[in-house]
Amino acid sequence: MATEQQPVFMILSTDKKNKYPRFIKLAVIPVDNKELVNKFFHMKAKTSQE
Repeated sequence: MATEQQPVFMILSTDKKNKYPRFIKLAVIPVDNKELVNKFFHMKAKTSQE
C-alpha cells in the first residue's frame, strides 16, 4: 500500500454562465508550491480576459 501522494494540478473550464463543466486538464506536478502552480496555470490555462 503506497503512502506517498503525488500533487496533481487540475484546471476546469465551464460554460459562459459558469453552471456546467466542459473541459478538464490534469497534470502531475513535481512539487506543490505557489510558484510552480502559477507557472503551470499561465502555461496551460486560457482565461476569459485573454
